[in-house]
Amino acid sequence: MGPDFSLQAPLRTTPVYRHYIWGGARLGELLGKPLGPEETLAESWEVGDDALVAEGSWAGRTLRAVDEETKGALRGDAPSYPHARLPLLIKLSDAAADLSIQIHPTDDQALRNEPDRGYPGKAEMYLILQAAPGAGVYWGLRGGVTAAQLGEACRTGLGVPDLINFVPVKTGDVLYSPAGVVHAIGKGIVYCEVQENSDITYRLYDWGRVGSDGKPRELHIERGLAVLGKKKRKTPMVEPQSLPMEGGQRRILCACPHFAVELIELDGTADLGRARAAMRAVVVLEGEVTLGGGAGAEGVVCRKGQSAVLPAPLANPLATGAAGTRLLYAYLPDLKADIIAPLRAAGHDVAAIAQLGDVGRIGR
Repeated sequence: MGPDFSLQAPLRTTPVYRHYIWGGARLGELLGKPLGPEETLAESWEVGDDALVAEGSWAGRTLRAVDEETKGALRGDAPSYPHARLPLLIKLSDAAADLSIQIHPTDDQALRNEPDRGYPGKAEMYLILQAAPGAGVYWGLRGGVTAAQLGEACRTGLGVPDLINFVPVKTGDVLYSPAGVVHAIGKGIVYCEVQENSDITYRLYDWGRVGSDGKPRELHIERGLAVLGKKKRKTPMVEPQSLPMEGGQRRILCACPHFAVELIELDGTADLGRARAAMRAVVVLEGEVTLGGGAGAEGVVCRKGQSAVLPAPLANPLATGAAGTRLLYAYLPDLKADIIAPLRAAGHDVAAIAQLGDVGRIGR
């Protein structure tokens, strides 16, 4: 019998490592990531088009290649773009220095303004894994600040941070940043980020730094100002909401049309099935988990700092781990079936559900 090239088992991934000027060494300390000769690591791209399958019949192929060779079966019921085959990009990041102040377009803006790029817009969420004292994020214009004032400051390079709210964060905090909001991750933060799989970032201000070539990094001020939205959220902070779950504890961290993210603490075997038949992903933050599925599906073991994709065809996905095992679980939701209905049934009120992200009409 030859190798099984079906998608009836989880796919553990080998990440893509990114070395940027703001990276540090804590991904090695916290999650065992290799720092390489630079002795720093900014980002570990756990799930995305270029991440590799680590083992099994698909070993060595990128997730994008797997999806292409199976005619979209990996991602399932999910949108696809020419340069973003998969719907999710999941990163582990270490900001030893402030990231650039930036902004992202919506899906419609990305397709209309930059059709040749082949990417969607970008909504993001962050789970803070470690925060130094005094650390925080820059998020949203301060009250009374206009787009014209922001533009002038960006063009001159003077006073930009003073126009943006600084939001202190601590370990365990969850933040949601939709498209159209000026933002930056501040120094001293290690975080896990789930986002739309897009490479469209408009950099407005970069703290006067230069790149590896000795030149200032490119800014995209006019394009960024053009997608500045009218902020509806007053804060990026999210209060997770708990749901009952056999085999552990389940907390919904964030939800929007592009992704839902949960933090699952195992104490046995938990059902990871959700309503939408689309790709799902797991990042192990603590302990060791065995991921399995339907009848005959081979289990895949993921340890702390490792990740896996659950292909859309994988029936009855299960996660098994001892007490203390913690994993981040990201998927494309049916917002009504996966988020709103179970939270309402568990007694959560409308306001608590609404602040999880962009969840649409909740109902009473």
